[in-house]
Amino acid sequence: MLKKITRDICLIKYRTFPLSAFDDKVDKDYHYFPANFSFYWLKSNENTKKNIIKECLNLFEKLNIEKLIFFGEFNKPWISKFTASRTDYKQLTKALDYFKSSKIGKNFNGGVKVEKKYFSEFLRHFYILTRCDSGFFDFNFTDEKEDFMFYLHYSGELRVFCLNEKSNTIFLKSVVDTNFIDANFNYKCDKIY
Repeated sequence: MLKKITRDICLIKYRTFPLSAFDDKVDKDYHYFPANFSFYWLKSNENTKKNIIKECLNLFEKLNIEKLIFFGEFNKPWISKFTASRTDYKQLTKALDYFKSSKIGKNFNGGVKVEKKYFSEFLRHFYILTRCDSGFFDFNFTDEKEDFMFYLHYSGELRVFCLNEKSNTIFLKSVVDTNFIDANFNYKCDKIY
């Protein structure tokens, strides 16, 4: 099940999300990023949408993640007006229909909590938005305990921040049982850690 969380509540409840804003009065960007213990940039050894989602699900299973919370860095709607009006790409149209049926539309700017049994379906549509909407570049997601922060890049690469030493240890033990490789060095994960 998907649960919408208002932006204000998400900001209060989940303090590890990166945040960004632009102050046009002083022409300055402001950014917040949580303290983290370690950082990894992974990619699937077979870079297809199906395989990327499969490997993400495999990693989340190994990490015992039951719920994920998705949230945008900027205070803007999930679905831009331009993207909402697009009909040129069938997979994007399906993704937009999925989000619309979940009441995540042109005005929603909060967080979305997703239960484990819905990870696959949600991630498929989320990844399509990431690939098709250049304005959808700033969405991160975390587990409910806020041990990990994830970012799914439009290229299919997964950025993982371990927010404490314990989560880093768990991650390093878990990632070797996936087919992710280190995106920086192109080694299977168990060879570089």
